[in-house]
Amino acid sequence: MEDLPLLVNHFMREVCREENRPVLDIPQEAITLLSGYAFPGNVRELRFLIHDAVRASHEGTLDMARIRETVSNRADLTPPPQGTRTVFGPELPSLKEVCDDLVQEAMRRTDGNQSLAAQLIGVSRQALNKRLNNMRRKD
Repeated sequence: MEDLPLLVNHFMREVCREENRPVLDIPQEAITLLSGYAFPGNVRELRFLIHDAVRASHEGTLDMARIRETVSNRADLTPPPQGTRTVFGPELPSLKEVCDDLVQEAMRRTDGNQSLAAQLIGVSRQALNKRLNNMRRKD
C-alpha cells in the first residue's frame, strides 16, 4: 500500500503514453479512496481501474467517478489483506464514537473494573472515570 501513489502515477502515465494523451492530475481523493480498498485482483485490478479512469477522463484530471464506483461497490465485500487488523467497516465512525466504543469494550472485558479497564486502554483511572461520567450524562 505504501507504493500506491507511485503505482497510480505509473499506470496513469502508461495509458496516457499509449493513447498519446497529456498526463493527468491525480486528485488526492483517488489515493485516499484506493488506500482503503483491498484490491482482490491485486496490482492487475489497480492497473485496470486506473486505465479505465484515464480513458473516462475528459478534463486534465483523473476521472474520479470510476474509482468511487468501484471502491464503493466492493468495499463491503472485500476482506482486508491477510495480517491486517481492522475494526472498521466501509463507513468510518467519528473519533468520539470510537472512544466511547473503546471504553465500553474495556469495561465489558474487565467486568466493570475501572482500574483494569484504564490499564487496558492506556489511560489513568481518573481519565476513564471522567469519560464514563460524560457518557452517562449524554444517555
